[in-house]
Amino acid sequence: ERPSPLSANRDFRRLFAAQVTSLVGSGVTSVALAAFAYELTGRDAAAVVGTALALRILAFVLVSPVAGVLADRVDRKRMLIAADVLRVLLLGTFPFVTTVGAVYALIFAVNVVSAFFTPTFEAALPEVVGERLYTRAVALSRVAVDLEAVGGPLVAGVLIALVGVRWAFWFDALTYVASALLVWGARVPRVPRPATPFPWSEFVPQITHGTRLLLREPALRQALLVHVAEAAAGAAAIVATVVYVRDVLGRGETAFAVAMAAVGVGSSAAAVLAT
Repeated sequence: ERPSPLSANRDFRRLFAAQVTSLVGSGVTSVALAAFAYELTGRDAAAVVGTALALRILAFVLVSPVAGVLADRVDRKRMLIAADVLRVLLLGTFPFVTTVGAVYALIFAVNVVSAFFTPTFEAALPEVVGERLYTRAVALSRVAVDLEAVGGPLVAGVLIALVGVRWAFWFDALTYVASALLVWGARVPRVPRPATPFPWSEFVPQITHGTRLLLREPALRQALLVHVAEAAAGAAAIVATVVYVRDVLGRGETAFAVAMAAVGVGSSAAAVLAT
């Protein structure tokens, strides 16, 4: 069988691999954060993870519109690599955190940087794959996002069982190193320099256009609420698993890791059966 033109696109393969790698790392961090919050606060871990989730959403809401405007005017490849490098530095400091306030600050900072990466990645796809294959590229990109929920708990369970919670954050940092190297090896076309200066008078309308559209359209508002509810339910399930394994069953990190690995396997099986 002849490969599809999209699979034969070397640059897209590298960018897609970068996205998958970093998203799996992010999924690992989501699980490790719950276990780490339990170490810091015990039963208050649910409040910590819930606040971290709210900060994650807030970072994307505030920063993504600005990133979307910049993605049309800067070197996208450099922005993607810079975002990965910054996330490496931020995640690398996570295991040394000893206070809840520092956890909040790091979570917010990591997601601010991610809010620059995601719109830039999406803006680069049309020029990397062409208009004819753009829809398929976006669909595959969405599959990568779904892999975070499926692969994250499975990989996190194995890592926590083998090396402990704090090393899981360093694993995420390494995924961003791999992502940066993959992006560096891809050819991302430069954005043509605008012939006119940036219209600063239109800056605020441009960065708020998406938010205003989101709030105006009922279907988009409902989709946002479903996404928030889904993320909150996932976070609550992870925290509940930590509390149940540690307090009710009286087991340690290894038992929690096995439980999360089982969640990952179950999610994978459900995804396969649903297709």
